[in-house]
Amino acid sequence: MLIHMLIRCFVFSVLAEFVISFIVPDQEVLTSLPTNKDPNAILAALHNANIIPDVLNTFSPLLSLTLNWSSTAHTNLGNTLPPSSLQQPPSVIINKIPSAYLPYNTQLVLALTDPDAPSRDDPKWSQVCHWLVTAKSGHVKELVEYKAPAPPEGTGRHRYVVVVMVAKNGTTERLELTVPKERRHWGYGGERSGVREWAKDNGLKVVGKSFCFLLSLLFGFLRDWEMGVACQMSEGEDVMLASCVDTKLGYRLLTSFIGANFIYAQNDKQ
Repeated sequence: MLIHMLIRCFVFSVLAEFVISFIVPDQEVLTSLPTNKDPNAILAALHNANIIPDVLNTFSPLLSLTLNWSSTAHTNLGNTLPPSSLQQPPSVIINKIPSAYLPYNTQLVLALTDPDAPSRDDPKWSQVCHWLVTAKSGHVKELVEYKAPAPPEGTGRHRYVVVVMVAKNGTTERLELTVPKERRHWGYGGERSGVREWAKDNGLKVVGKSFCFLLSLLFGFLRDWEMGVACQMSEGEDVMLASCVDTKLGYRLLTSFIGANFIYAQNDKQ
């Protein structure tokens, strides 16, 4: 729900590192979560989990990403989490990869997708869109409401992938994005169709990713550092706080992948 987005928190550091944090009610904000800023390690983890090429083409990471549901549930490039710990939208923390460059005021797009529905061996329903959010200049819009990962019993571990995207052409202008016609296949109708096709149609590229395995796999990619309500900052950081406003951003979002992370998740009853 949009109300959840309005109470999340965004932090932008004016130093060499960007940090974004979306906070859900009563959720602890952690500033010491594991963060891997080595782009080679990020890409290796994505290849090892076959997220590249199942979900994404290879890309150059510009951001590292952590999704945090609680003090004991967060993405860490392939860790396993129970779906019961993922029922509420997570807070999101993004860090810039050293030496990476992204223009200030760039619009970011965050997508969460499941390429293993109903199972990794039988992905006939995949991909399933679990979350789609855009943010620019303190304005946040939830294009597709958060749907908690819920891998069916007996279907093994699922990969849930979060991706961060930006405009391929490098524009900092507002982008007009299409909304997927449905969650299943992201409306494209073909097995394993999803975020890659949607990003291409909207002119986007990936800049970050993250994932973990739920006793099924969660892959995460985030890419926006201007999304929400001013909230917290790491000790010693000089930050600029921005208000989160309910706004209808009528723009097309052209993105490319810039970062990622993931988890594995599996039904608790298995």
